[in-house]
Amino acid sequence: MAFATPTATDYENFRTLLAFFVKQADFNERMDHVDGPNSNDTVQADIDAAHAEFFKRYGISEDIIHYPNGLEYHILFGTDTFSEPEENVAQGTATTTEIDIPQTPIALTPSFDDNKQITAFTSQIVEEDQRTGDFKDIDPFTATVADLDLEGKGEPTEALKSLLDHQEKLFETWKANH
Repeated sequence: MAFATPTATDYENFRTLLAFFVKQADFNERMDHVDGPNSNDTVQADIDAAHAEFFKRYGISEDIIHYPNGLEYHILFGTDTFSEPEENVAQGTATTTEIDIPQTPIALTPSFDDNKQITAFTSQIVEEDQRTGDFKDIDPFTATVADLDLEGKGEPTEALKSLLDHQEKLFETWKANH
């Protein structure tokens, strides 16, 4: 099966998605809480029910999560209460703030500086060793926020194109094997 290549509109929507994500994650960190509604109000399986409220609340288009070949993103802000005890929940961590493709191990994981500001995104497959519970990143590709030029207008940067292209490549490979 031939996979479609992202279009100029797809790259622009991807830039909008990442710019929104960085801005909102930074805001959440400054406010020390998640400015709800979160796309993960209950559990990931319920994201479809939360879509309308999520996009209306933030004033963004649902188009920013839909890409060629059936790739659809899930936006996660906040605390990961499933893997961390309630008293130890933390914002601004790779397990609590990410963009992923539901039902796959594919993620766009942000990197944070000491002030918990997003500095880069890594496109990768996250694999868990079932024996140890340790996670490892497979086929990572990283682009800095500066190289992505998220506030730019016009032609997207090569870093931005490469990041979405890498996600599409991971998704194509994953779908071919599942």
